[in-house]
This record gives sequence, structure tokens and C-alpha cells, in this order.
Amino acid sequence: MRILDISYLNILGVDLVPDLIRDYQTKNPNVRFDLTQGNLGDINEHFEKGHSDLMITSRESTMNSHEWIVIRKTPLYIVVSDQHPFASRSSLSLLDLSGEPFVGLKKNCGLKATITSRFENTGFMLASTFDAEDLPTVAGFIKAGLGVSVLPKTLGLMLDGLVWVPIREEGWEWEVGLKWRKDRYVSPAAKRLLIISTKSKLCLLSLLS
Repeated sequence: MRILDISYLNILGVDLVPDLIRDYQTKNPNVRFDLTQGNLGDINEHFEKGHSDLMITSRESTMNSHEWIVIRKTPLYIVVSDQHPFASRSSLSLLDLSGEPFVGLKKNCGLKATITSRFENTGFMLASTFDAEDLPTVAGFIKAGLGVSVLPKTLGLMLDGLVWVPIREEGWEWEVGLKWRKDRYVSPAAKRLLIISTKSKLCLLSLLS
């Protein structure tokens, strides 16, 4: 039986990774997965040492030695507690958050670089009141009324007591993709996963050629 080694961010283990593996094994039942999950620093080290064939992560973690192709785009929301004055708003601008306590992320969280780059594009940055290690902790702090944040609306974060408010500014989405090294052999099993998981088949084939 062939083995496909995949590393991925913790939060993606709730829905994206199980769905991806299910779809793959439906057509490739003889391939077994060896999965490694963790924060960005841990899984990137695992990947760079050659222990993973592919890594599921955001675009911002890629370097010149990598190829990356998007497999999912998830809208980002301003998240507040249901007791917050913004909870009744149908949408918010990022400028509305000025002066609000902001629950941020430490650099080892995969979403950190995405949010930082989006804020840089707007020319507006919030100072974090708290910096959490992971997204569920951010959600918990918001639920407790300790601040607001920007998060993707994924299954692992949809706690009771949270309100997800759309962002007015364009381009606020989290792109998650599959990453592999240009200088490393990509097995047929890994290529099949890349093809199954992306809609951009022609783009992918050009990257793999």
C-alpha cells in the first residue's frame, strides 16, 4: 500500500482535510495517509526536512523554492460577541475597529501572515490587546467579551455567543492551498491529490511539468 505524507494547520483538520481525504480515497483506496498537524512553524519544519510530500497552508508561507496552488477560498469576517454593540450590524469596515480591543495571533499561527498582509494593503493596522497561539483561543476570548478579531467562518470556530459580521472592504478572504517543493520528487499519489483538490487543472499541470 502506498503512503502519502501530508502536513497541515490544526484548524484545517475539522473539515477541509477530512473532506479532501474522503474524496481522494473514494478513487484511490490503496493509498494510506500519514498525517501531521500543528502550528505553522512545526509543520513547515516537518515539510522542509522532507517528512511530508505536501503541505496544506496559506499562500503567505511559500518561498521561491516552493510551488503552491489554491484549493479553497474562505471569506474572513469581523467577529464579535453577541453582547457587543457591533453584533447587530449587517456589515463593518475595518476602520470601525479603531479603538476596539483586538485579539490577534502569534506568528506561528497560519492565518497571522494573511491578516497582516491584508491590513498592510489597507494602510491600517490594529494593535493587539492579546495574541493567541491558535484560532480556537481567539474565538474563546471573543466569546468572553475580551475583544474582537478577524477570522474565517470554519466549523472549529463557530461557538455559541459569536456574531460573524461581513467585512465591507474587498479582498478579505483566506486562501488555503497545497504546497510542494520544486526541487523534490512529487510522487504519482501526490500528483493525484493535487489534481483532485484543485479546479485549476491546466494551471496545475503546467506547474508539475
